[in-house]
Amino acid sequence: MPQLGHSNAAYKNFSSISIDKKEANASWLKLPSIKTLPHPYVIIDKTQNPYLPVFIYEITPFDVSSGHSQIPKDLIIKLMSLSQNLQEIKINKQLLGGIKKGIGFHPGSDAGKSAGVYSRKAGLSPHQIELDNMQWTKLHKYEKFLYSRICHFSQLAAQENQSLMEAEKLLNFSQVEWTSANPKEEFKCFSNVIFTQDVFFNKPHQDLNDINAWTYGIFSFVSKKDFHPLPTVFTPSGHGFHFPKLKMEIDFSKKLGIMEILWKKSTMVHHTKKPPPEIINHDEITHFGCSFQINHKLFNVGDKF
Repeated sequence: MPQLGHSNAAYKNFSSISIDKKEANASWLKLPSIKTLPHPYVIIDKTQNPYLPVFIYEITPFDVSSGHSQIPKDLIIKLMSLSQNLQEIKINKQLLGGIKKGIGFHPGSDAGKSAGVYSRKAGLSPHQIELDNMQWTKLHKYEKFLYSRICHFSQLAAQENQSLMEAEKLLNFSQVEWTSANPKEEFKCFSNVIFTQDVFFNKPHQDLNDINAWTYGIFSFVSKKDFHPLPTVFTPSGHGFHFPKLKMEIDFSKKLGIMEILWKKSTMVHHTKKPPPEIINHDEITHFGCSFQINHKLFNVGDKF
């Protein structure tokens, strides 16, 4: 597995795209999609740091015979299912469209509370709450998978996140009670997961509320009916990740697989572009995105326990 952040030899199994200089009038670069992507791409900004990647991404086709693509499929379905009973995150100045929700721990918003988990919708029946609790208990089985995917991209990133979580006594996103914290948990790398749906798009921004740790994201088109990830190609381009300062974009509309990305998103300006009408008005398909991350506002809370 590659050791990123030490030498260029660390990227020998990756395809590398380097930024050697920045020009104000430079054209935008559309990053390679599924047909030209047999393995991860690492993006390096040599004007800042020639050894540490800006981000790494990979797209796994749905027709891969190995079992790898099945696990993120199952995780996407699980998160989409849980999202149906969660409140939307309304306090977000960057949000322009779509829905944003969260799972895991976040700074407290209720009077007298320092922290808590993202809230369920009000008015759920006892049966709905029971089913929701059962779904929550199954989240922990994905911890090993998430850890393995970070190590696939960078063992250094996994070590950095684990060290931050342990030092600040933060819980893994899958835990529901602060008192159940295990500071030495083997696969603990993220305190929460934020996910978006219903043609989400936002303003260019930096996620300054996230500590300078590594964030792992998963993105795919999904069925509105059963939440299963789908291979989808839309004729109009436009919906995707934009990195304005790098003048790079990843076009969601042209990929036939599940995209994974590892990055320090608090260090770079980024945003999701508004989808074209063909995607916005689609009756059967929506775009799902999620980011597993560490929220720096929880650090002060962790010291109290």
